[in-house]
Amino acid sequence: MTVPVVQGMSFVTAGYRNAMPTIQTDGKGFVDFSGPITIGRSVKYRVQDMNGRNWLIYVNPVPDVPYDATKFFKLDPNTIIGPAGFKGTIQVAKNPLGAGGEALYDRACGSFVTEAKLTAVVNDSKGTYTINYTKIGTSPLLMFALPHHIQSLNPELQSQVTKLQLRTTTKGMATAIFADKLSFTEPNLPTSMSFGPWSPTMPSTTKLRYPPDVLSLIAAVAERDLRRCMTEPTPQDSTYYAGKSLAKFATIVWVCKEILSNDTLTSLGLSRLKAEMARYIANQQLHPLYYDDTWKGIVSSAGFHNPAAADFGNTYYNDHHFHYGYFVYVAAVIGFCDPGWLGQGDNRAWTNMLVKDFAESEYQGRDYVWSRSFDWWHGQSWAKGLFECVDGKDQESSGEDGFASFAVKMWGRVSGDGMMEKRGMFC
Repeated sequence: MTVPVVQGMSFVTAGYRNAMPTIQTDGKGFVDFSGPITIGRSVKYRVQDMNGRNWLIYVNPVPDVPYDATKFFKLDPNTIIGPAGFKGTIQVAKNPLGAGGEALYDRACGSFVTEAKLTAVVNDSKGTYTINYTKIGTSPLLMFALPHHIQSLNPELQSQVTKLQLRTTTKGMATAIFADKLSFTEPNLPTSMSFGPWSPTMPSTTKLRYPPDVLSLIAAVAERDLRRCMTEPTPQDSTYYAGKSLAKFATIVWVCKEILSNDTLTSLGLSRLKAEMARYIANQQLHPLYYDDTWKGIVSSAGFHNPAAADFGNTYYNDHHFHYGYFVYVAAVIGFCDPGWLGQGDNRAWTNMLVKDFAESEYQGRDYVWSRSFDWWHGQSWAKGLFECVDGKDQESSGEDGFASFAVKMWGRVSGDGMMEKRGMFC
């Protein structure tokens, strides 16, 4: 049995080939099982569980194999079974809407998604992204959209929105839409955002200005913190802590240049920051990075002998957008302060490598998987890598997720890669 699962699908769909289909539940089981009801070539059954929740089961045999889908029966309180030799699909759906919900599911049964492909376009401050579905079956697709999808849904799809809703585990109420293609528009992308403090209402030409007493305080704190960054060693045991440390260092250098216009402090800090980054770009840190040809990514050697505990699981792809996002940000700050650095040695290529690890833009990329961290359906990244997780993948830090996208945007701007900058604004 294979179970294709695509985010947003209204059915859980299982595919069978020459099998005896069995549907089971735990707990106290099913209290009601009724049917069969024939809908074209499909056969429907109604089920209610001990908690009073209503479910629908659709049995969809393939056309070329004789099979009596009307012979499903409840074997025991927890098990529904059908005749052997089944080839086709069985679809299960939760129905909280009574007859109205059942009519929607009846219209959609028999079809399921085999592929979802995303395309996105950015024009000025407006971004549009579309999820195109490839399906098997002739019925229209019934897809559940999350609240942020409904807010951004393109107008031509509004008429396809239904009254059927299901509660998700963490994203609120999902709403069913009839659509083989879903398109969304984000009208206010942060095109004017740069390294400094920013708000959506701030004009792009705004130059931050501070009273003399505030500048005096910033100068004193910046010089103190800069000298601390220049004397304290960069943490060597962890890619994550090293990145955070260097990102703090880079921010202080930026303050010295842009807020204080202090060329002396900027030059001192930038020189040391470049030297620290050079060690990582040359892969001479305590735990060098390696390319993994199995999962197509860049991993720390720290976890070769202790995968779960070393460097927060980086070697098994935990937290890559956190870890590498900090380094991408540092590279963007250095390139901003000294554009000549971008063309020296492997600086540009190394930074682009880190971006490709967690935010590859090529669907059919040869060396890296597409969009490893960011989930375009949920609108956020996932931190969990290859480890088992009983409660599902986690995010851990929405702030660091946003910072990683900000780093990609700013690196794209500083390095002259307009498409990368647009991706950073979108995700």
